[in-house]
Amino acid sequence: MLLTWKHGAGMGALVCTWCAVSVYSNNNMLAFASVGILYFSGLLPTTIVPPFFAFMYTAYCSRSIGGRYLRHMIHPSTSVPHSNFRNGCRLIPAPPGNVDHFSCFLEACRNSGSHHYDNSILVVPTPIFADNYSYLLFSPATKLVAAVDPADPKAILQMIAFVSRQSNTDFMLSDVLCTHKHWDHAGGNEELLRLSSLKQQADERHQPLDPATAAMMKFVSAGLKIIGSRTDEPVGTNVWVSEADLAHGGTAKPILVAGGSIPVRCIRSPGHTRGSLMFLAGAPISVCRVEDSAALFTGDCVFCGGCGAMFEVQNVNDVLTTYDAFHNDFLVSSDPYTGATINAKNVHVYVGHEYSEKLYSELYETSQTMKWKQEPQKVVAAEYERVKTLRKLKKRIIDGEEEIALPLCTVPSSLLIERLANPLLSVKRSALVELRRKEERNSSVSTTDIEKVIYTSTAR
Repeated sequence: MLLTWKHGAGMGALVCTWCAVSVYSNNNMLAFASVGILYFSGLLPTTIVPPFFAFMYTAYCSRSIGGRYLRHMIHPSTSVPHSNFRNGCRLIPAPPGNVDHFSCFLEACRNSGSHHYDNSILVVPTPIFADNYSYLLFSPATKLVAAVDPADPKAILQMIAFVSRQSNTDFMLSDVLCTHKHWDHAGGNEELLRLSSLKQQADERHQPLDPATAAMMKFVSAGLKIIGSRTDEPVGTNVWVSEADLAHGGTAKPILVAGGSIPVRCIRSPGHTRGSLMFLAGAPISVCRVEDSAALFTGDCVFCGGCGAMFEVQNVNDVLTTYDAFHNDFLVSSDPYTGATINAKNVHVYVGHEYSEKLYSELYETSQTMKWKQEPQKVVAAEYERVKTLRKLKKRIIDGEEEIALPLCTVPSSLLIERLANPLLSVKRSALVELRRKEERNSSVSTTDIEKVIYTSTAR
């Protein structure tokens, strides 16, 4: 729904918004919340121009309002993580058997050379804010780390410090992979760059720093690379992914991160933002196996059992671009370095938010009500039970001297599961093609029309 300030209610909402974003205070947060109440209650009028929601969204994405005020209000840091990360860790390539990947990695680091998976990389989900995930890719070969969407630098560097202590290895952050421009994904880039610059200056001038800064700076390398879309232009980006760098159907060399040890394929996935990217990380380039695994970082274009809000979708072709990427075996289920095929069940899907229980609850009801075909219905039901169980299980972790019980994270899913259960990926392509034909005939298809097909179509 596009909202405007043409009538009285819209004008009132506009005033509330302006008050909220002009000065940071609790009262102004209340004013901003009132806009949301008006929006979701349906009291705001709908007309064609100008779109009120577009104004709010533009303000959020801007540096002057969103970067300075709104991101701190909407995405505050938390002292306690929302989930226990450990069950979501994965080694690539994986160790044999049903083992704790995190423990295997720590043991391999402590006893270098004694394990056949010494050259594996470890993916560590890092819970940040109320429900976001950042991800860390640890390479023991180079002792460097690549991070996906490290929007909360303090939490990210604390996790690197924790893994460094547990593994007896001094890891440092060398690369950032930014899926899109929103503040809960890109908001930490500039602070990490600042720490990287300070480290470079300290190394050159041998200047002492205050203990807090020095402690954080220890885990950031000088010359930090922030990799992001030229279309989206996430704040702090210093290495641009252009159209020529994107993998389309059978070409495009991977980028190498963590000191050249981890190959990563960049994949275009427009809709949530125009320049949204996914990243497929493969096994270290020193490893060559027939049966391999990979990690696909989707940002907010796809969640476990759902898809992100299509804030910047321009047409149905954008949706088809993302849909086709997930069904293109070269793009999402082949090794980024060797091109070797990877079984879809071994492609770990790591998403941007912990929404799984809510999304699968809604999806389960939808699949029953809309009478989806039997196979997708069964997969949805099984995944709903899995995520409910994980969120009910609470394992204790030690934070300093205090033990905290946290629900288990529901990531990763797998490419195989998402192709069968995810409402966007399980819908028949023909349903989206028909919607595109309607768009070509009428010159207009709304986001609501697109979402209706994705969530309610029985063509699965």
